[in-house]
Amino acid sequence: MFSELLNELKKDEDAPIRSALVYLLSDIEDDDLKTLQAFWPSLPTARRRSLMQRLATLSEEAFELDFRRVARLGLTDPDPGVRKHAIAALWTDDSTECMRLLLERLVEDTDIEVRTAAAQALGAFVLQGEYEEIDPEDARAVEDALLNVIEETDSVDLKRRAIEAIAFSGRREVAPIILEAHISEEQKLRVSAIFAMGRSANPRWHADVLAALDDEDPEIQFEAARAAGELTCREAVPRLIGMLDSGDIEIKHAAIWSLGEIGGDDASEALDALYDEETDPETLEAIEEAMSMAGLMTGNFASMLFDFDSDDPLAGDDE
Repeated sequence: MFSELLNELKKDEDAPIRSALVYLLSDIEDDDLKTLQAFWPSLPTARRRSLMQRLATLSEEAFELDFRRVARLGLTDPDPGVRKHAIAALWTDDSTECMRLLLERLVEDTDIEVRTAAAQALGAFVLQGEYEEIDPEDARAVEDALLNVIEETDSVDLKRRAIEAIAFSGRREVAPIILEAHISEEQKLRVSAIFAMGRSANPRWHADVLAALDDEDPEIQFEAARAAGELTCREAVPRLIGMLDSGDIEIKHAAIWSLGEIGGDDASEALDALYDEETDPETLEAIEEAMSMAGLMTGNFASMLFDFDSDDPLAGDDE
């Protein structure tokens, strides 16, 4: 079967690759990996790139698939597109080895998009460091690298992703960086600052997030709505309830999610009322999840969605 995959990869770069063969790259065995490593340089760049992109997509759609070993092969590919997709395919890899490989891409890569992807991916390891799940020296190395990038880079995209990644850290340098981005003239940095405030879990940002809920920029509004939930900012509940009428579906869903995270009677009642009048299936699902979370936050483990009708034979008999 593995030889079939190699033969299919040799075909025209636009020819489809059967899913059953792509799945062979999940949990790839040592001998097959060595064969693929030897074969890899002979593939056209477009073929390598499209395959790595497919692995990244499949890794998000099917959690049982594990393409980590092949993705690590892509990290050293001469094509930056392959390297960038390889980073995306490694999103489930929380190993120290992966952390060090990503750190190399952040510090040494010549392509700004690859460095940006690496900065974004390293946020997971900053969080691990906060939870003391990795060696303190490794955590410090990641944080130092991100801080250096923020200070030195001229790329707005790289800087903003590094700020978002370092936001998990409790280091004293982080809050001033978020504040500087928040008052920046660059819109992308202001958006990332609100995102970082939510990630920080620091109540010092409540007032800034509350103010951002009324910002004219829909991106900032969206991030503020999410950050309010991440910070469990109860003062934001009235404004979030108002956002349930937003014509921007992303802002509306962010408000729904955050009301579930914050909980409380007002949030639960607003979600319940919205559920009764909503018709969009995706929004209804978001409300159900939020109401379940709101129930947990308030200590009410009973269903908040379905009141069984006494005439419903499935409702059971109390007698």
